[in-house]
Amino acid sequence: MNNYLEASILVRDTDERLVQNLSNLPATFLFIDSRQESTKPVSTSSGLDFSRLVERSGLDLIKVADGVYKLIDYGRYRFDEQKRQKETARKQREKARTMKEYFFSLVIGDHDYQVKLKQIREHLEDHDIRVGVKYNKKTKNTLPRGLSLKDTARRPDFILRRVLSDLDSPDTTRTDIQMGDRMVSATIKRKAAQ
Repeated sequence: MNNYLEASILVRDTDERLVQNLSNLPATFLFIDSRQESTKPVSTSSGLDFSRLVERSGLDLIKVADGVYKLIDYGRYRFDEQKRQKETARKQREKARTMKEYFFSLVIGDHDYQVKLKQIREHLEDHDIRVGVKYNKKTKNTLPRGLSLKDTARRPDFILRRVLSDLDSPDTTRTDIQMGDRMVSATIKRKAAQ
């Protein structure tokens, strides 16, 4: 517990805006009270005992700008500032999510399917996922006789439908299966934390 107290004292001492010694204040400055109701000019030579006012309030004096000082709860101020920084960082991470692509063959073994599904679940935390089936000569040979890739994609036993149903959860969103000329795909994303 002493380490925690020492660490918090060090953090408070490192902020240059926090006024540690009231005798270092300029002769005249603007003062904003803790309720932010008024800004008034204060002179250190006047009859106002400014240091007693600061001590009685139980708040900290912080330098807002040159010649402007304000009384605030510094611990709460730091907490709110850190909270804003974390929220900004989270939003930037959400914007910077990259897309990972996983392709399945129409004929896939159960073990191979489970391995790919596990990889998708692991990467879904940090990435958007596109799952798909590419159409090539190899795929053409595995299609049911007389059906095109688009016709196969409409069937209920299509591999992407199985993948989407296995990955379906309340914290993910997905697109419907999209059909292109040489590929059938769908996108899965993790819902943003609120």
